[in-house]
Amino acid sequence: MNSHYQNYVTAQNNAVYNLGVVGEAETGPPSQSQAAFESKVNNDLTTAANTIKTDFSVEPCNQAYAGYDATCTFQGYVNYTF
Repeated sequence: MNSHYQNYVTAQNNAVYNLGVVGEAETGPPSQSQAAFESKVNNDLTTAANTIKTDFSVEPCNQAYAGYDATCTFQGYVNYTF
């Protein structure tokens, strides 16, 4: 399916960007300060989250309006009532 949700699922299912996998893998040496560790975890999770947001924001079919199905076939204009 060609959708924002599918783009999100694809990005989130990639272990490099999966927030749970990224967070669980975080470790630091005993010599690392608490603040440095928290900063590293925050930066790594923010990087992964930003990648997911970027992939999620891709507009399916490169269209800024409705009227296309999941295969990018134009189905007609939406008729809104006033």
